Amino acid sequence: MKKSLSGILLGLFLTGCASLPPPQPVADAEILDTPMDPVIYRTGEFNRESLFELLSAEMAGQLGQYEKSLDIYLRQTRLSRDPVIAERATRIAQFLRNHDATIHAAILWSEISPENLEPSYIASTLLLQGQQFEEALPLLERILRDPDADVAQLISSQSENFTPEMALRYLGLLDQISESQPHRADLTIARSMLYRQIGDDGMAIRLLDEGLKLSPQDPQLVLFKSEIYRLQGRFEEGFVLVSMALSEHPEDRRLQIQYAQMLLLNGELESADSAITELIKTYPDDRQLQLYLALLLLDNEQYDSSRELLEELLQSPRPDSRVHYYLGQIAELQEDPEQAIQHYLRIPPGESYLQSRAQVLMLLDSPDRYLRIKNLMTEEIRRHTEYQIDLSSLYAEWLQRNGYPEEAIEHLTLTLNQHPDEIRLLYARAMLLDTVDPEQMLQDLYHAYELDPNNPTLQNALGYTLTVHTDQYDTAYELITAALAQRPDDSAILDSMGWVLFKMGELEDALLYLERAYDMFPDPEVVGHMVQVLWSLERHDEARALLNNNLNEYPDNHHLLEAAEYIGDPL
Repeated sequence: MKKSLSGILLGLFLTGCASLPPPQPVADAEILDTPMDPVIYRTGEFNRESLFELLSAEMAGQLGQYEKSLDIYLRQTRLSRDPVIAERATRIAQFLRNHDATIHAAILWSEISPENLEPSYIASTLLLQGQQFEEALPLLERILRDPDADVAQLISSQSENFTPEMALRYLGLLDQISESQPHRADLTIARSMLYRQIGDDGMAIRLLDEGLKLSPQDPQLVLFKSEIYRLQGRFEEGFVLVSMALSEHPEDRRLQIQYAQMLLLNGELESADSAITELIKTYPDDRQLQLYLALLLLDNEQYDSSRELLEELLQSPRPDSRVHYYLGQIAELQEDPEQAIQHYLRIPPGESYLQSRAQVLMLLDSPDRYLRIKNLMTEEIRRHTEYQIDLSSLYAEWLQRNGYPEEAIEHLTLTLNQHPDEIRLLYARAMLLDTVDPEQMLQDLYHAYELDPNNPTLQNALGYTLTVHTDQYDTAYELITAALAQRPDDSAILDSMGWVLFKMGELEDALLYLERAYDMFPDPEVVGHMVQVLWSLERHDEARALLNNNLNEYPDNHHLLEAAEYIGDPL
């Protein structure tokens, strides 16, 4: 009888090679003359190739060669169809955060062990996160039939991204399962979510009411129904609903929080303050709850109460750096920009770091703050070299916005000397060089495009620049066409297509693209292009009317002034 692959592997991994018997000497001729049986894979069985490959995979893992280890485990999963190997492959892929490999390994694992729901959970969660709803559906069908599964949690995170057609397909499956398991609150909530997604709030609430008849005052159902009421502005009805459920489940923290929120929405500020104070007393060590309550107060414009809670959180041993960000927001809302800046500058590198520095630059968005900004950003870039690219981009934007374009170009050039292949910097400098040095602008865009030839932003920028500064219209047309194929509703790319067609003499087609761009985003640049095309089509009255209407609003816009010069209108 052949021992199973999983059994042998388990023994190897637990005992190591020391448990193997010592090798017996074999003559070279004997090795050469011994015919080797062909390697045959049978589900769950072990062979010499599996042993060699899996030992190689484990050694690769020990040496930090995790990708190699993963490749071997995936291959052996497909060949051996063994659940232990499949699980190991899935865990390695998860460790590497390899999205596609994790899905592939988990699906193999679920096929090998259909009674085990864990791999289906893993794969379906990732597929839902990637909005691969069609692929997730068969895996979810298996999970949904498990009465212990939390369907609402699986579907809720992505339900807003479902198309109406896909939502109806999921509803069909959920409705079918609900017929045999009508008491499952998670199925009711998931179905209600999907009905909301297709715009049927009435049916969503009816489903919740049916669930509440079977399970009166069920906290999950009450919370979801009250959330729909909140979104509909039916605050008083939501408050009554939550109050009744809370009387039945006074210890339910979710209901307590929702109760406090409903009090705020109903304008019962003193009662809300008391409810929040009671929650903090009940859960004094729950910092995440305190942060949530502070943000709840912030969202409801209770700035002083929110600030008090946030300042208390700063006294904890290891305060969350986001606290300073929210305190900065409150200071901004209360028109204390200097206090806001001090909070933002206390945020260390991490999740909110770049956003906080961007906020500082916006608060100091004035040419007379030049020296302060220069000293601040120079020091930030020196201290936090890991953010040099992002900080340099923010700084250059500030300089350009506040009338220092030459210094912005100089700063980007110095940074590009250290990072010559950084696309964001190349693109940013190119945009600043438009009227200063078109030749260098084209060089930057060509370099960026070579680094990322499928990037629609770069395709469009290079194509448009070729249209404006050269007569390479065929090349420009190809680039803009490629960009438009990826972003067919992008107004900037539509404008570029209209402009290159105008340069190529395709006036009617040019106008169609420019009109689409204008309908989406009536920018003065698009208007300037439309005026010239209309004039070339001898629609002079329309061209003049469009130009004059926009010059009244943007009298100094150079695109409109160029159009006026083109049609020969005196200004």
